[in-house]
Amino acid sequence: MKVIGLVLTELGGARMKCLCQDKKERICRVPGRLKSRLWVKEGDYVMIEVSDIQPDKGDIIEVIPKTKIDEMKQKGEIDI
Repeated sequence: MKVIGLVLTELGGARMKCLCQDKKERICRVPGRLKSRLWVKEGDYVMIEVSDIQPDKGDIIEVIPKTKIDEMKQKGEIDI
């Protein structure tokens, strides 16, 4: 399952605490295959792939550009 999330804090070790669109806070990580290509900071909106085994954890697979987030907010698609 994929959800949109907002990065709240960086925890170190490529892990971050994110507030997801379903109002749950998850500990998310940047997978090793994306560490050199994906730069994430606090306040970024990201696409999160939620773990099937541990639903309170997930992987950050994409950073969503600010312009796309603004469009989605105007349409009412996201509310975080």
